[in-house]
Amino acid sequence: MAFVQSNPFDPNVLFCNKAASSAFPEPTNYVIDLIQPTTVMLNQISKEGIKCKKCGKKKIGCQRQFKTDPFYLKTAK
Repeated sequence: MAFVQSNPFDPNVLFCNKAASSAFPEPTNYVIDLIQPTTVMLNQISKEGIKCKKCGKKKIGCQRQFKTDPFYLKTAK
């Protein structure tokens, strides 16, 4: 999920508060794979001429991964 928000407290500027989401065919935490879709989403939801107060990317729907290798389980502390 990517999000963008302008300053909600300044009555002299337009307000923007939008979000977009995208799914990957398989889970990843590889930054290179995350940058391009995030940039596309931020370009789609941002408005020209409105200064952003906050914008970014959140990972949602992530599953915790467990190590199932017996050797790993015996040596991990």
